[in-house]
Parts: sequence; C-alpha cells; structure tokens
Amino acid sequence: MHKWEQKSSDLVFEAGFMKLQKNKCINPRNGHEGDYYVFHFPDWVTIVPFTKEGNIVMIRQYRHGSQEYELELPGGAIEKGEEVLIAGLRELQEETGGTCSEYSLAGKVRPNSSMQDNWCYTMIAKDVSLGAERNLDPGEDIEVLEMTPEAVRQAIFSGEITNTMMISSLYFAGV
Repeated sequence: MHKWEQKSSDLVFEAGFMKLQKNKCINPRNGHEGDYYVFHFPDWVTIVPFTKEGNIVMIRQYRHGSQEYELELPGGAIEKGEEVLIAGLRELQEETGGTCSEYSLAGKVRPNSSMQDNWCYTMIAKDVSLGAERNLDPGEDIEVLEMTPEAVRQAIFSGEITNTMMISSLYFAGV
C-alpha cells in the first residue's frame, strides 16, 4: 500500500475549535484525483472515574448533535499545550466536582478516522471523591450520577449509552 499524494490543501471553514479542510489527493491504486474533506478538532480526553466503593461517576448532559440529554463519562477538549492527564483531572473537577488520588492513561482511539484527524484518550481515575466545586462552562448543563459497573453495562446494551468514545473508554477500563 502506498501513501496518497496530496496535491493541494485549502481551509474551507473555521468555527470555534473546528476547522474543515479540503485536500485534493491522488489515489495511488488508479491515479484517480479527488477532493477529500477533513475536520480538524483538538484531541479529547474521556475519564472513567471509579469511587472508593467501585461505582462509576457518570454525567448526563445535553448534546446538540442528538438534541438529547446523553449519558456519558466526564471529559472534554485538551487545551493547546496541555498534558492529557492534566486535562483529564481538570475536566473531572469542572464537570463533576471530582478529585482523585490515583490516575493513569489507559489508551487512545480515533473518533472517526474517515474524516477527523484527532485522538480521544481514556484516563482511569480511582478513589474519586465528589464534593469539590464544579466549574461548568456557560454552555454546559450537566447532571452527575453514580452507577454500578453492572448498571453501566446495562445502559450500553439498552441503548441509553450510545457514544462510541464512551463505550471504548469503558472497554479500556474493563467495565
């Protein structure tokens, strides 16, 4: 397999933290030249927070793509120059008021490699305590919940948890 040749690249659109780029590329298999679009997003981090009792801290927040309140894990964009684990600790505190004594990086996945260039990292947080002040962004509306691992698995299979990045993070955590 040979790498595709990129003939040109143009920024088509930019809004907030998202950019859309049009790349003119040549297929090495047959010489076909076409336009291919790539969304540029910052890398993300998702946190799987376990309490001392072994429950998982989940959140329910409104998502504009589905126009629904979605059951998810805490997480968010990694700021430019920010370390992954520091971003995870920040997001955990901002969204849940959670702090932890032990944390580690468990893995990373590409959210949609067909048209996005970013990564989503999974951080495991252990011995999470809730109660610190939350610091929600003005556009966030988040409810904090504690669920047993079995209840989280049931929420996946019932279709209550539908975000693939959440499911892959729970997989990394062994849930």
